[in-house]
Amino acid sequence: MIPGPDRVIACPHCGELAIQPSLMSGNTFGAVLWSDGRQDAPMLPQFPAVTRCMKCSGYYWVRDAPEVGEMNVFVRGGADVPDAWNNAHEVAALDVEGYHDALQKGLGKTTDQERYLRVHLWWLYNDPGRMGGKVIITSNYRDNCTQLLRLLSIEDPNDIIMTAEIHRELGDFETAKWWLAKLPKKYQGIVDKLKQFASAKDSLVRQL
Repeated sequence: MIPGPDRVIACPHCGELAIQPSLMSGNTFGAVLWSDGRQDAPMLPQFPAVTRCMKCSGYYWVRDAPEVGEMNVFVRGGADVPDAWNNAHEVAALDVEGYHDALQKGLGKTTDQERYLRVHLWWLYNDPGRMGGKVIITSNYRDNCTQLLRLLSIEDPNDIIMTAEIHRELGDFETAKWWLAKLPKKYQGIVDKLKQFASAKDSLVRQL
């Protein structure tokens, strides 16, 4: 993994500066893929696409924030770097409450934006299961899954896999298997694993 330059951006609401790291290169060595589509790759970290300003608490898409400048990651904190840049916080990922709040405040203006927010919210809800704990299916969890299903395509095999996985995690195992049966044979490996979980009435997110 080779870090790229740090982007210095300004909050579109109040101008508060933040640092967005970047990568010049990375790899998937040691990566773990989960049944809900999340990939944990130590050598290929994913930086937040949406954040909340540390000063004004306004939400914004990182790509929409004005860029003030760039600096080499190895000179951050140096005397030649403006104090305002050195004192800026790194762009922070949202927590469960943050994603709910961002959705309520209308940050998911497009289908792609809403999908990003709802997928990442789903992943956060599933995090206890990744650590051997129990995933609590709250009304908010169920509502987010219902809204996410609305955004998925019945023509896209990857979306069909996600559709089946959502139904499995909600405990609707027969519906999950019905969707898995629609996938072409090239997806047989993932189909067999998810069908195995569904047949065992296992609703937890699982490592693939």
